[in-house]
Amino acid sequence: MRTGSRRSRCLSVACSREFRNGMEYLPYIIDALNEIEQEYIKLPAMHKASGLIRERVFCYEFYHQMRKTITPTRDVVINGEIDKRGYPTFNSQNPDFVFHVPGSNAGNAIVCEVKGDIRKPGLSKDLETICHFIEDKYYQSGVLIIFANSFEQLMNKAGDIVQMFAMRECASKVWIIMLPESKNCQEPVILSSLRA
Repeated sequence: MRTGSRRSRCLSVACSREFRNGMEYLPYIIDALNEIEQEYIKLPAMHKASGLIRERVFCYEFYHQMRKTITPTRDVVINGEIDKRGYPTFNSQNPDFVFHVPGSNAGNAIVCEVKGDIRKPGLSKDLETICHFIEDKYYQSGVLIIFANSFEQLMNKAGDIVQMFAMRECASKVWIIMLPESKNCQEPVILSSLRA
């Protein structure tokens, strides 16, 4: 899914300094995802012709594309895996990305987790982190990015986990974005719409 040009989105969304619910960043996330080449989705390897799914490689490229996409004059910045040790109210959860105003809970826009491996334990941990940051840490919205898998694969492998989290209060504020292959970002799905 292509959502339009970056320039038009900058004029309509990013140049506004008004903070809403964090989801004004969703088009930027989609644009950045659509710029990620296939070698970052499945890392080429001599021993595996189809490539390897490596979350860290994907996350570095996503961060790079976000930095190219997002308007630098915004108050809200994107940071990756901020270590929360030493913060009095945080446990050991470190989401892959946060869109926030550093030093202020008032600017906590989006908590974002990324998954390439959609086995149940890891997926459950990431959804729990997103819900925790929305319910307890003042984040406005959450995004779960799943790459190298389709929505159908997600629901076949871990549909019960997805549906369990769809019942949570935070589910109406969590978007799932699938990027099965390069330049093919699927339409985002709100988690609460997946209730059984």
